[in-house]
Amino acid sequence: MSRRLWIAPLRAALLPVLPATAADELPAAEAVQARRAGFKKMGGAMRFINDQLKGESPDLARMSAAAADLVRLSPEVARWFPAGSGADEGFDTDALDYVWKQRAKFDELTARLVTGSKALADALAGGDMTSVRTQVRTVGENCGACHKSFRAD
Repeated sequence: MSRRLWIAPLRAALLPVLPATAADELPAAEAVQARRAGFKKMGGAMRFINDQLKGESPDLARMSAAAADLVRLSPEVARWFPAGSGADEGFDTDALDYVWKQRAKFDELTARLVTGSKALADALAGGDMTSVRTQVRTVGENCGACHKSFRAD
């Protein structure tokens, strides 16, 4: 097997867990794969945290691990949307072209996601469930704002 054939799938599998570098712009097809995998993991983390908050005795350690996924992945979100990775270019994606037409707004919302994810992790570390609930609501509202503006549902 040629080196090129096994590196592409490996890189695609690792994209959601690799930190971004300033010079590391993803090719469009890899970006689409990375955002699908990353958003699936982020959505699962939020669902888990919300489900825990509905229970009688939330597992703070596991909630903190889920929040750590949000902290790790949220800085990657903007990178998952390079120019040329939309439906107009033939990709199967729910991303609306407004992502690229209103990039400043998109980047502002992703920056809020990064900040909110860190605040959620900090609230969990402090153990104050009122603060945790507030931060979960803030992160959820931020996700919803981005979906409303930039996602076809």
